[in-house]
Amino acid sequence: MIVSYCGLGKGIARLYSIAMHTIAYQLVEFVSPIELAEYVLPYNDVSEVVVFCVRDENSLVRICDVLRHTVSRFVIFHDRIRNPMVRKKMKTCTSNVEIEGKDEVDVLIEMYAKALRDVLNRARENPRARLLEEDLKEWEKEEEWIKELDIEIKPKVTYTPSMELPAYLISKLFKADLIPLEIVEPSKELLVLGTSAEEHWVRPLLVKGAKGIILNLDPLVAPLYVLKKIKAMSQISG
Repeated sequence: MIVSYCGLGKGIARLYSIAMHTIAYQLVEFVSPIELAEYVLPYNDVSEVVVFCVRDENSLVRICDVLRHTVSRFVIFHDRIRNPMVRKKMKTCTSNVEIEGKDEVDVLIEMYAKALRDVLNRARENPRARLLEEDLKEWEKEEEWIKELDIEIKPKVTYTPSMELPAYLISKLFKADLIPLEIVEPSKELLVLGTSAEEHWVRPLLVKGAKGIILNLDPLVAPLYVLKKIKAMSQISG
């Protein structure tokens, strides 16, 4: 299986890839949309492709064109298409799932929740899958915990792999500089998003004064809590 993305779908695609490895025990290759369309699909026999696309209709059309000529089994998760010409074009790409939402945060929450459920549908019966299913049910009804989650926006934000999607949204909505973990420098002006399972990799930043939001939750479910909090924060600031 190959997993790719366009626009704001990158964080979902990465988490879906991790979930497929760890929950469904499937070998997954995560590639960029340019790599997918121009280097991988034209020259390789690929069994299945899953794509997550949000707010990037130009890339969506190109990916649809390439997929329907090269792969027999694929699915594209995408947000509502606004351009009538793109919508007409996408009708030729029959294996797609349109996600509705009031805004992009709603779309991302719903799309990622659907992605996790898709993983669970593919997973063999195992304890990890059962725990993830329980965590998803808990997240759906957990409003008080989310209200109490305190996220102090800083001028800069970095993230562990599980928190890429929330970090991108914080950068976009609150104008924080998004800095990859590999090159970030310690600073009191830095917000670090992560989970307790990944804390080892960000501890040097926290020791030197960075503000940490380190959630003691499954790394696959933790982003959903932060996304809900971001939604509430954006409504207040807006």
